[in-house]
Amino acid sequence: MSRRLLVEERTIGAETFRLERVYCGKPKCKCLAGGAAMHGPYWYAYRRVDGRMVSTYIGRDLEVIGSKRLRAGNPRKRNN
Repeated sequence: MSRRLLVEERTIGAETFRLERVYCGKPKCKCLAGGAAMHGPYWYAYRRVDGRMVSTYIGRDLEVIGSKRLRAGNPRKRNN
């Protein structure tokens, strides 16, 4: 059984965003049944870095990527 089940896919620039249901691997989990019983769906971003495919967990809502990227690109200064 595949660990991930594709639900939706979107490509924006060099990144591909995939909405996936996931299998956790626990032997007695409900997700073993597959399909809608799997966990999620969750968004992941896929891109190539130094020739390797890298995935990044986004979460349940794709709209949060804008705010996450703003925080990552503009770290706040700490007052010491």
